[in-house]
Amino acid sequence: MKYLNQALIVASLTLIASATSSGSVITSLLNPSNDHTYYLLSQANWVNSQAEALTLGGNLVTINDADENAWIYSSFANFSGIHRNLWIGFNDVANEGNFVWASGEQPGYTNWFGNDPDNYLNNQDFAFIINDNYKTTAPTYQGPYIQRWGDVDNITSVGSLPLHGVVEVTNVPLPSTIFLFLSGLSVLLLRCQDPRDCRPVF
Repeated sequence: MKYLNQALIVASLTLIASATSSGSVITSLLNPSNDHTYYLLSQANWVNSQAEALTLGGNLVTINDADENAWIYSSFANFSGIHRNLWIGFNDVANEGNFVWASGEQPGYTNWFGNDPDNYLNNQDFAFIINDNYKTTAPTYQGPYIQRWGDVDNITSVGSLPLHGVVEVTNVPLPSTIFLFLSGLSVLLLRCQDPRDCRPVF
């Protein structure tokens, strides 16, 4: 029930944002290790990025292990020569300190940097992957932070770099029985003695 309530709060926020969402897809890639499609969105805050993710049939990405985290970073963080911080689906908007995935999947793997999540300034509810080109004087981001996660509020950039959502869509293959049914539908429904005399079979 706790996870359901958190999912409802996130869903409510994204519905509100969907009316103003201006996100668009920059590129998409298929991850061969899980056959999921990932979309890089234009710069936007977390709520608007999640709203755009829903229109694409997915959510901001759920990261299940270090390999997926590394693939997302290498694919999108510096795509087309532009350095970006990357929104992911991890958030504690419903219950401070209790991070959950926007997809509803159970939390497991994390890759926080240093003391994060630290809820600095009391409103940092959303996780992002820190770009290694990110420069700041903030003490929490000193040192090596490539591919690590930070928590921030619902903003569109961190330091000098923009925030871009990464959307994950699970590709569901068409079951073979349904494919066979659809491909043979005309044969099953029509009986033609003569091309001018086709009638449905009941």
